[in-house]
Amino acid sequence: MRSRTHHHTISCLVIAAASAWTYSCSDDESRPSEAVIGNFGSLSLAVCNAAMRCCDRGEINLMMGPYVDVDNCSERYTDRARFAAGAAVDMPELGLRVAVPNVGAVKEAVDDGRVRIDNVALTACQAYLDALPCNELLTDTEDEPTCELPPPPVETPCDPTKIFIGLVDEGGRCTSPGASLECRPGLICFGNPLLGVFGECARPGRIGEACFADGACETNLYCSQLDGSCQPLRAEGETCVFADRENAAPHPTTLLVRCQAGLSCDPITDTCVAPCQRGAVCVDATDCDEEQDLKCIVGRCDRERVAGLPCALGTDCEEGLRCSVDPEDSEKQICQERLGSGEPCTAHAECSSDFCDPSDESCGVKVAPGSACPTGLDPQCDVGSCEPESVSCITNADCPLSGLCNLATNVCSGYCVALRPEGAICTANAECATEACVVGFCRELPLLSGQACTTHEQCESEFCSYDEERVCAKAPLSLGERCLTDDECESQVCFGAAAAEFDTCINGLDEGEACGGPAQARCNPHKSFCDADASPVSCAPLHEAGEDCDSPIQCRGDCVIRFGRTMCDATVDPTEIAICDGSDPMLIPAAEAVAE
Repeated sequence: MRSRTHHHTISCLVIAAASAWTYSCSDDESRPSEAVIGNFGSLSLAVCNAAMRCCDRGEINLMMGPYVDVDNCSERYTDRARFAAGAAVDMPELGLRVAVPNVGAVKEAVDDGRVRIDNVALTACQAYLDALPCNELLTDTEDEPTCELPPPPVETPCDPTKIFIGLVDEGGRCTSPGASLECRPGLICFGNPLLGVFGECARPGRIGEACFADGACETNLYCSQLDGSCQPLRAEGETCVFADRENAAPHPTTLLVRCQAGLSCDPITDTCVAPCQRGAVCVDATDCDEEQDLKCIVGRCDRERVAGLPCALGTDCEEGLRCSVDPEDSEKQICQERLGSGEPCTAHAECSSDFCDPSDESCGVKVAPGSACPTGLDPQCDVGSCEPESVSCITNADCPLSGLCNLATNVCSGYCVALRPEGAICTANAECATEACVVGFCRELPLLSGQACTTHEQCESEFCSYDEERVCAKAPLSLGERCLTDDECESQVCFGAAAAEFDTCINGLDEGEACGGPAQARCNPHKSFCDADASPVSCAPLHEAGEDCDSPIQCRGDCVIRFGRTMCDATVDPTEIAICDGSDPMLIPAAEAVAE
């Protein structure tokens, strides 16, 4: 796996300051809500500090807007929480996401005694934001595991259930439908905002209790459409159920008994399975465990299938079976028994003999090596290939190899030759027991590094060099090596002079060099782009995240519209640069505070 940028994610619902909220409850002191408003700016300051400490001006432009700076950041985000129904601070480049509901609603809830704020938890949240590390590059080069369950979300001190404690009992009024902000722990605010502001705090459904939707059930439960009751998500190895239990390829929305996040329901065994395991959802073979000989068959990891199960290719079925149209459903294909001798056929794979005789379009019988193969087709031979005997003849006696004269053409029939072993001389794949004739010899595929090759597909490395004597090698290629495309080069530039026999991998043109001509190399893609607006046209430095752009070619990543402007986004190669890594930071003084 390529080096990646660390993202330290904060996913929290915050309504007030992240500093300690100290207020007295004596009659002479102000109402609790005044402390809420007076300290709310400290959360905005903590968020702004994290961004300004790690991100440069361009990155701030991309995440927060070009009009947000050190002097106004805290005030702007405090105002968003005061005047918006709900404000979200979403900075995925920094791994920071903070949702902020309306401060006025919080003030009213605190004064009414519907919410209590845990000041110790607020202090811990602010300390967490203040200590949030900047992103950095990873140096590991191992492939990222794809056959493991995703890790659970990281819990942070800014979890809203730790900061805001609901005080409303069951049956009491609440104003935050779906959330339990005002309701006591364990309760949910049920209500329809279209019918009024207030809902009712109620206990969510427990296991086995009636429901219509997931939101009516306790956390970690869902509403099973099997019987309309709240149920726990099933773990690996436990039973899951689709609506049509006889369908081996059901639609995912018909799942009645669900599995835990990251697991798949195997419709054949009705069991929850882990990623890459047999029965798991897949897109291609890379999603399946090769060590278990699994392949991706009709969207599921599986071994070669038995008769009656869905398939897409003949290789999806067990040996001796074919993949053909389901007699009961013309829009589907299933694995079926192969056809017997004499039965009508259209392809060799349909016949149990692996030979469909084109002369009468029926499954034929193979012949042994040394016997005539009148069709001239290799599949007519049993463990061999059909070789032509190009000899004129009048009788069978004129054909010493095949012993059969075609009287319609007066040319000897072809004859079957036994397959040749590994290392034997050959001219075609069909002549080899290995099914591969490479550079004149029968070879077992895939070929190892250094072995002679003619195509990339023959090599274990999936790359066959362009040397005078082509051999299997590894890509991407180093500078100076022969290449055919840019993607084959580590430098991403494959270029050669017009008179050169081969192109080679080069660094590309440097900043300021002329570019864009048919006989010129491309600019170094790691550093620059060809600026067609320059006079003369020349290589210019790539624009960084948050800088203005007109086209994606100008950016390390893409050119997107943000805050009414086109600017470069942060989709960069993480092996070259880290977004918000603390370089050229825009610090806000730690002692600064925003208060009304």
